[in-house]
Amino acid sequence: MTVGVALVGAGSWTTRFHAPAVDAHPGAQLVAVCDPDLAAAGALARRRGARVVADIGTLVADGNFDCAIVATPHATHRPIAEAILRSGRHVLVEKPLATNTDDAFALVQLAAEQDLHLSVGFTSQHSPSVAVVRHWVRTQIGPLAQVSIEFSSRAGALFTAARYDASATYSASNGGGQGHTQLSHAIAMLASITGEQADSVAAFVDSRGLEVDLLDAVAFRLEGGAIGVASSTGTLSSQLAVTQRLRYIGERGIVDQDILFGTAHLQREDGSHVTTGRDHLQPPYPAEAPARAFLELVLGNGPNVSPPEPAAAAVAFVEAMHRSAVSGARVRVRRLPAATA
Repeated sequence: MTVGVALVGAGSWTTRFHAPAVDAHPGAQLVAVCDPDLAAAGALARRRGARVVADIGTLVADGNFDCAIVATPHATHRPIAEAILRSGRHVLVEKPLATNTDDAFALVQLAAEQDLHLSVGFTSQHSPSVAVVRHWVRTQIGPLAQVSIEFSSRAGALFTAARYDASATYSASNGGGQGHTQLSHAIAMLASITGEQADSVAAFVDSRGLEVDLLDAVAFRLEGGAIGVASSTGTLSSQLAVTQRLRYIGERGIVDQDILFGTAHLQREDGSHVTTGRDHLQPPYPAEAPARAFLELVLGNGPNVSPPEPAAAAVAFVEAMHRSAVSGARVRVRRLPAATA
């Protein structure tokens, strides 16, 4: 069996990672590239024998594809993914799932109603260590008491570059900002590992003169009662090392997880230690893995490694974070309805 794949968005991430992943998969064939920039779409499509389509309406109307990989500006994710799901096709959409909670929850519900696969492009979810960390946190450290998150990056350069161009991928109108673009990685991981959503948040946000958030600091409580803190900054220069870490503190142990390098460490109260990480042949940041895993999912050969529910929880968290920062008050986080969670 071979699945026909449509790439929606012909930008750098698609060019560097999604398209090569499709090329390398023996069960997939690229059949269409959709982007209003016909030159960019043509450059991807030409040597692969795929057709070029300018807009999502035409792509869906033309049909002749089985699934789609969407890598477009954040604010466009819901209308594009929704159109594809309503046409009866599976979707991998880049993170964030959407830029507001209503849209994120609607996509989760629609995929469930249509009985279609919806995956989200959180690369770190595809590290082999994630399943180990999930097991440790849920079975090895006792009741979860506290979580701490640090996610520092160089993304500020992207937001600065988009400052005077509303059409730019990381502009305010397209859903740019540290929360959606960066912190969402860690919050989706937190939901995936613990199986819990945040119940409430209290936040400070600083834009440093930009139209989007650049520094975020959030205190939160999970629905199970554990409390946590999350800090995220996009201010790092190219000379400074980025950090993407979560620490889960239980009553009988601690788990430290590095989601950038795919490693983790368990400390038990009896003094024993266990470390897990990637195989030496695996890349530290498997950027092609979301597309590969999605194709396997569509072919019926694997699980949904990065399902939409944790991604929707991250969208709700970031939305509540911004509301809290504006109001100066603690804000409840909207949670997925039980039927879709």
